[in-house]
Amino acid sequence: MARKNKNDNGDEPKNPLRHLRPRLVPFRLHPFKQQVRNVAEQASFLSKLKSSIDAEEHICPKCDARMVFKAQEGEGAASLVCTSCDHSEPLSINPIEAMERSHRFMDQSNQMFYVGLGAAVLASLISMWNGSVFTFLGGILLGSILWVQSAGMRYRAWQYSNMRVYERKSPFKEWLRSELPFFKNRSA
Repeated sequence: MARKNKNDNGDEPKNPLRHLRPRLVPFRLHPFKQQVRNVAEQASFLSKLKSSIDAEEHICPKCDARMVFKAQEGEGAASLVCTSCDHSEPLSINPIEAMERSHRFMDQSNQMFYVGLGAAVLASLISMWNGSVFTFLGGILLGSILWVQSAGMRYRAWQYSNMRVYERKSPFKEWLRSELPFFKNRSA
C-alpha cells in the first residue's frame, strides 16, 4: 500500500518554500499547459507590423489603385502617378524637415564611421594579440561595411541639405566634389 504524505489533520504537507515563491517566480509555470496569448494583443502587433511594412505604399484617392513615384524634368520636381487613372500628386520637401533629416543623417553617418573605425582597430589589436589573420579580416570587413553605410548616409544628408532629393539622375559626382575638401582638410 502506497503511503500518502498527509499531516495528522489529513491535509497535504505545506511546502517550506511557499513564502519565497511569490518573490522568486511571480507567475505560475505550467509545463503541460500552453500559455494562451491575448488575441487582441497579437492582432494589434500584427497590424502595427503590417502598417510599418506598407508605410511606403500610396493609394490613389480616386480609384484605390497603387501610385508609383515618377521624377519630372524640373529641378527637384517629382510626383506620385496612379497606375490606372493617371491621377498625379506633386511631391515637395519642407525646408525645415529637410534640414532636420540632413542633421539626423549626418549624425548617424558620423556614428557609423567611428563605430566602424573602432571595430577595425579593435579587431587588428585582437588579431595581433592572438596571431589570427581571420580576426583581422573579419574586423576590416565589418569596418568597411559600416564605412560604406556611413558614406551612404552622408550622401543622403548632402541631398537633403542641398534640396536635391527628387532628381531624375543621381547627383553623385557633385556630392563627391563637395566632399573632396572634407577629406583634404582631414588629411592635412
